[in-house]
Amino acid sequence: MNDLPTKRDIVNSLVGGALCFLSAIFLSNFVDLLLGQILLYFGISGVTVFESFSIAKAIIFFALVHLVCGFISGLYTGYVSERGAKITLFITGQVGFIGFFSYMTLLSKVYFVGHYYLEVILLPLLGNLLGAYLGGYTIRWKSEEE
Repeated sequence: MNDLPTKRDIVNSLVGGALCFLSAIFLSNFVDLLLGQILLYFGISGVTVFESFSIAKAIIFFALVHLVCGFISGLYTGYVSERGAKITLFITGQVGFIGFFSYMTLLSKVYFVGHYYLEVILLPLLGNLLGAYLGGYTIRWKSEEE
């Protein structure tokens, strides 16, 4: 059984990665704005100066932005993929992460990657890859054999 992806699968994987990138831009701005509004509403915007807030914000962004974006792109890639090759979902997650990381670097929201490698590199990469695989296998659930 040949599990190598075709050119069409690679192109669809790149389109899924672009979908992941665009949804990450939209959702990151939306979640950032929503989190700020929630803190203002409850009158606790001063918690942003603490280290534990940055950890909590990284976890919130992992769950609400990166996993969701990966899932959306995985749904697309899994639906249009001919054979459902596992490598296409990996490419989808990688393209979404590289695009979002480049976008954040160009906007200078990432000043020094070495200190913030967990929130800047590891969590977005892991979220996009896990979300892509979850989405890809969710859409093809009936076609998978036990």
